[in-house]
Amino acid sequence: MTRHPCLHRSIVACFVVLPALGGPAFAGAGDDAVNERPPVTRAQRENHWGVDCERLRQELLQWERPAATATELARWHEALALCAAIHNTPGTPDAGSCPDYAGARRVIADTRGDAGPGLMSRLRRPLACEP
Repeated sequence: MTRHPCLHRSIVACFVVLPALGGPAFAGAGDDAVNERPPVTRAQRENHWGVDCERLRQELLQWERPAATATELARWHEALALCAAIHNTPGTPDAGSCPDYAGARRVIADTRGDAGPGLMSRLRRPLACEP
């Protein structure tokens, strides 16, 4: 005769472990129960994270000073990371590749503090959507 597993453990353990076995993974919900996201527009995500990706893009494309400060580079790097998460998320149906905010962020990361005139020309390609 087989004993129920709870008979070998305390009653508390049974109340903690057994309900977990009836969760979404065992109910046939699969990964969707964990990965489901509420429908949120890109504009709503920008507003939530306090970033205006198009304004940032225009700022970078119209930059005319010969160099950028470390503070500007840090601000751009952080904002481009948010814009990349919003607009260039791999695996989503609307993951636009242009402008390529993730690519622009990599350009800034690769500068290693050198924000001279070459930086702006390298940023133009991912942001201006030129071939």
